[in-house]
Amino acid sequence: GVVRKGIDITFLKKALEMEPIDIIKEVKESGLRGRGGAYFPTGLKWESAYNQIEKERYLIINGDEGDAGAYIDKVLMEDNPYLVIEGALIAAYAIGAETIYIYIRKEYPIAYETMKKAVNEFKNKGIIGLKALKGRDINIILEKGKGSYVVGEETAMINAIMGLRGEPRARPPYPTEAGLFNKPTVVNNVETISNIPWIIENGGKTYYELGFNKSRGTKLISLNSLFNKPGLYEVEFGISLKEIVYGIGEGLKNNLPLKMLVIGGPLAGPVLPSELDNKLGVEELRNINAGLGHGNVIAFSNDTSPLDLLY
Repeated sequence: GVVRKGIDITFLKKALEMEPIDIIKEVKESGLRGRGGAYFPTGLKWESAYNQIEKERYLIINGDEGDAGAYIDKVLMEDNPYLVIEGALIAAYAIGAETIYIYIRKEYPIAYETMKKAVNEFKNKGIIGLKALKGRDINIILEKGKGSYVVGEETAMINAIMGLRGEPRARPPYPTEAGLFNKPTVVNNVETISNIPWIIENGGKTYYELGFNKSRGTKLISLNSLFNKPGLYEVEFGISLKEIVYGIGEGLKNNLPLKMLVIGGPLAGPVLPSELDNKLGVEELRNINAGLGHGNVIAFSNDTSPLDLLY
């Protein structure tokens, strides 16, 4: 991935030299899918909003990851806020949005303050503001989370930003047709949008060459504290679960035997030790009744009581 230690809009400048539809074509060619759990093709979502007759459009960056063991978006916002904002500005230019909402989980106060500081730096540099985005106005509004797990779902988040009850909407219409304030709206999570600058710099085709099957590019995964080497890692789709557990994570602490993995949150089925030869991929995990979700990998040892886990 790309690490930004300060404002560097190299990739944004390159994007502004392109036509919006050409940016969308690159994202479609990359095979990038939303990293929030649904894994809908990002380029198709952008294209849908771009093609709407209504010219007032919105972009929402979803930083409300709430699944246990998930801290990917948190780390990105705290350690790489400039990259998140650069990706958001590229996306807004591509879909024709003048307002970006960044919705940050209530339990992430450091991420909120870090993003606030970075947004103000962009404003002070004149990169955000009146006529700042190739002659177009562009504004970023930070929205503190409401403390609701359900609001992590994109239509519930739209309602929450509007001051309505934070519950999912019936679809259709889809957000790209009638979302925030009933205007075309794209919702991308923080990790998804953080891939955009790299795609602009290296091309969609190059990104597509990473990964396998329908899961292209790389994925951030977070390993819980039971691993010998817990933490956040960027891996290429197609890596085996065994390599994640015993290669990257170096097995469990105190040589405890692995009982099961839960990947992606409580709605996903467990992955048993006999299933570790499976590859990390959206469809591949679904095929064994598991899920990828945000990419949070939680290991459980034989010391874990199923009853304790349920409670």
